[in-house]
Amino acid sequence: MTEQTSLSKNPNPSAPLYIGLVHYPVYDKNHDVVRTSVTTIDVHDFSRNARTYGVASCHIITPVIMQQEIIDRLIGHWQKGYGSEYNPSRKEALGTTRLFNDIAESARHIEESEGDAPLLIATSASLPSPSLSKEFSFQQMHQHLYTEKRPVLLLFGTGWGMTEEVFKLCEGTLSPVCSPFGFNHLPVRSACAIILDRIHRPSC
Repeated sequence: MTEQTSLSKNPNPSAPLYIGLVHYPVYDKNHDVVRTSVTTIDVHDFSRNARTYGVASCHIITPVIMQQEIIDRLIGHWQKGYGSEYNPSRKEALGTTRLFNDIAESARHIEESEGDAPLLIATSASLPSPSLSKEFSFQQMHQHLYTEKRPVLLLFGTGWGMTEEVFKLCEGTLSPVCSPFGFNHLPVRSACAIILDRIHRPSC
């Protein structure tokens, strides 16, 4: 991806964008590597964010079988059960939400679907060491999505953030969303919505 300073004049993205919510490997508050629990509100809201901003698919990434079974039932309820008739908008939002054991499996699925390995980009509330990952601005990501063809997998961490292992796996880290008021602890689903909006409208 080459750095450009002007926004694309193409009205629609040319590169497919995928988002992944990572529950392992992530840190806890003691900096231990853990598996976090999937929450239904994150699944709902990540799916709604994805549908609102034209994301190709929302990937929930967890190796915990019991967690996968819960999310399978949740998706099934809104896709096939009573919920599909009760709330058609929720059915549409969850229509492209998928479960994966790990980031590698998620990336392989994208490569099989798109015919090209995705550009892996991590998100974080603060920038990691430059030795772990190169920073990409919202404008640079906008340029890639609107002028390139290679798919993008944008990863969001749970807990206290994704591990160094994940950042080494990625080709870059997106600029963090920073509060002008000193407190910087957004819910991940809120950060996702802000980031998707800034990617598509970086001049706003």
